[in-house]
Amino acid sequence: MKDPLIFEIIGYVGSAFVLASFLMASVVRLRIINSVGCIVSVVYGLLIHAYPTVIMNAALLLINIFFLIRMSKQKSADYHADRVEEGDQFLAYFLEVHGEDIRRYFPSFSPQKSCNYIRFSYCGDKAAGLIMGELSEDGGLRLALDYTTPEYRDLSVGSWLYGQLAEEGIRRVILAVPTENHENYMVKMGFVKENEGYVKMLN
Repeated sequence: MKDPLIFEIIGYVGSAFVLASFLMASVVRLRIINSVGCIVSVVYGLLIHAYPTVIMNAALLLINIFFLIRMSKQKSADYHADRVEEGDQFLAYFLEVHGEDIRRYFPSFSPQKSCNYIRFSYCGDKAAGLIMGELSEDGGLRLALDYTTPEYRDLSVGSWLYGQLAEEGIRRVILAVPTENHENYMVKMGFVKENEGYVKMLN
């Protein structure tokens, strides 16, 4: 028995997922939520025999799957890093462009804060993240900022970065987490909560 109301609800649900996907800052989340919307829209198109809708959403679904697979296979060789000094022009530009997003996770961070360890992570020719902090002689790095751009927040750049820090002889990383969102990220990266903040042992 066909129920036009149910069909209509399915159509609205599919459209809601597609629209919601464009609110995602993360490319991975965008494609996942968009894919869900495409699947629901394909079902809706089949139910009402709207085959152009089926074809379009099926094609979008395949495109999303292709890019999700490619991103999941992101190789560490695609990443590289570069240390910079205070006063670097690109550093100032990066902090200005991403200033609002940085303040969401690090409301107490100041671009004027003096740091003796500043390192960018790149994926290809794009800056994927930035860490700034104080490196001590005993191999401890106390971070003032551990920021990843929205595009790379769901990828492996964080795990790659901390592997690189270990190769530099850094033994532990300390970060006082100011927000719940960044706290979840720190836990996923293997940080453990201690009195001084969150600590990750590298060696």
